[in-house]
Amino acid sequence: MRLGFYMGYAPPGTNPLELIALAQEAERLGYDSAWAAEAWGTDAVTVLTWLAATTSTIKIGSAIMQIPARTCRVRGGNVHLT
Repeated sequence: MRLGFYMGYAPPGTNPLELIALAQEAERLGYDSAWAAEAWGTDAVTVLTWLAATTSTIKIGSAIMQIPARTCRVRGGNVHLT
């Protein structure tokens, strides 16, 4: 069985250090993946970028991403980065 860590939405003003600490602890405990979501006013890609840059083995994914809210260029860049 693989366990995933779901951190939900990161509203504007969220301290990235708190989310990074949670993801690093999940990684230390052997969780397989970390998931973020977005809604109007939040951004999952930024959060997932923070996690990818500060963890080494945990997989990252977006539980919810608002594709229509992004330009074609940003969508393409996001797909390439994640």
